[in-house]
Amino acid sequence: MEHYTYTLTQMQPVMLIPSFFLLTVVRWRMGKITEGQFNFPKKRYIFMAALFAVYNFLTRFGARGNYVPGPLMVLLAQVVIPYTMVLTMIFLYVRYRPVHFLAVLMIIGGIVVAIYPSLSAISQTDSFVSVITLLVAPLPQAIVLVYLEHNFKKWDMDLYYASSWINVFEFIIGIPLIFALVPLGSLTFGELPNNIVDGYACLFIGRNARPGDNCAAAGYWYLGYWFVNVCFNVNLGYGLKTSSATFMSLALTCSLPLSAIAFSWSFLVPTPQPLSIWNVVALAIIFPGLILYKLQSPNVLPDKGKLEAVPEDPENLFPPNDYDDEEPQANGEDLVIPRGEIVLERQPKTQH
Repeated sequence: MEHYTYTLTQMQPVMLIPSFFLLTVVRWRMGKITEGQFNFPKKRYIFMAALFAVYNFLTRFGARGNYVPGPLMVLLAQVVIPYTMVLTMIFLYVRYRPVHFLAVLMIIGGIVVAIYPSLSAISQTDSFVSVITLLVAPLPQAIVLVYLEHNFKKWDMDLYYASSWINVFEFIIGIPLIFALVPLGSLTFGELPNNIVDGYACLFIGRNARPGDNCAAAGYWYLGYWFVNVCFNVNLGYGLKTSSATFMSLALTCSLPLSAIAFSWSFLVPTPQPLSIWNVVALAIIFPGLILYKLQSPNVLPDKGKLEAVPEDPENLFPPNDYDDEEPQANGEDLVIPRGEIVLERQPKTQH
């Protein structure tokens, strides 16, 4: 479906919406989602969806016209790692140890090893604007990863319900961004609607509308992609919930050598590519780097803002406001304490 990139861009959130809403219903019937999680503010989902949409837009903008070779694009995408580390240090008060920086250097070194055979394709004629765009593109990705980690761990945001709404808003926000990309491609605004319709026809009924189309099995391949994409998003969410945004951005670097190895298997691709020893060496460097990173946990400084306590009732985990500003009221000897507040009990003085 190389002629229908706009259709594929739309279909990515569209296919995930019913999947995650169905999983949400199943979890709700099992009693695993609380009323508080259903009441999580939608404005936060919109914020995260907007960041994902901007990330996708900037990536496609930077990749237009083949101004930047593929190997350099892969290398530039790894700036998400320092972005994520800096953001977690600023907003989550994380302090990394020397071993973590050593692990990051090992993982980035593994990426360089993986793309080393293709580095000769990088010329001096690369578009400066495209390179700068690809350097900026991972910033919204890093912001949303850190923001997801914050909401998962602080508010126990439900992964499946959150993913459902994020994809809904990402689809809506992505519609005007698709039109913004039209001047960068080979289509005109007048040709775009027919191109999208032909793309859906290729995907769902296998109709070839353009020379070179091979739509007979497109739907089956996309079903496989849909299943893998759902698993990927679930794995990413659980990783953010149980580990950290920085570790997940590091772990995602494994996709480069692993995908190169997968392309060498004939049962996965019709025209397999020879396996490069450089990809095996890259994995041998990246995996120890990930293990080294997990050997020690980063230090987390105490929250410099107002200290919050998780309410005893999980259903009240998301009050209308993030913080309860009411102060305890004293009435004689009785002290009324709002739920969720942490107070220190004053001990009576002892007589000596």
